[in-house]
This record gives sequence, C-alpha cells and structure tokens, in this order.
Amino acid sequence: IGVMIACLVYRRFFFTSIGELYVERIKKFRVALQEYGISYLLMLHFSAVFPYFIINSVALFANVPLRTILWTTIVGFFPQAFVYAFAGNKLSTIRSVSDIFSPAVVFAFFLLILLACIPIVLKKFKKNLEL
Repeated sequence: IGVMIACLVYRRFFFTSIGELYVERIKKFRVALQEYGISYLLMLHFSAVFPYFIINSVALFANVPLRTILWTTIVGFFPQAFVYAFAGNKLSTIRSVSDIFSPAVVFAFFLLILLACIPIVLKKFKKNLEL
C-alpha cells in the first residue's frame, strides 16, 4: 500500500519537476527497460543496492505502469525478506563484525542477484548469436 501511495503522490506533485531535472537518467532507464524488459526492474529490486523508493520513483518517471511497479516490488521483496530473516536468525551467533557477512548470507544475496540477471544474460547471449 505504501508503494502505491508514494507513486500516486510522486505522480501528482513531483512528476514534472523531477522528470525535467533527470531527463537523461530517465532516458537511460527507459532504454534499459525496453532492452531487458521487466527483468531489469526485478534485477534492481533483487540486488538490494538501491532503495526501493528510488527504483520505483525512476520507474514511475519512465512511465512504467503502476501495476508493474507494484508487482515487481512485491516479487523483489519476498526473496530479500527470506535472506534478511535468515541473517536475523543468525544474529545470536555473531561474535564479531566479520560474522555479519558470513558465507551463507553473502551466498544468499549472490543467488538473488544471479537469479535476477539470468534473463538479461540470456537475452545478451541470444543477441550475440543473432549477430
């Protein structure tokens, strides 16, 4: 619900002003979306590098339908939630800072990113075969 409200507020109050400020970046995002499709949006959500509100805001300014923003946010959130729950479960075993980035947690995040990148890599591979 928060995503939907934020998107509606952005569209109503900030769409023109922010859209004009970041025209070039939004164009690059549109090109990536056209080339890789929804997989690109999911990869951004899975990677956990950018906050969701930034991904969703840029997607909104790139004219991605609200319905698509909502379902990609939900799908992108669930795998991360499992990783965070797993990491939280391991909090009782943390003895040092290095334990926070245990191999299991790092591997779980790696798998999320790999999962999101598979369609993009396949598309690139297919494109290279056609050339």
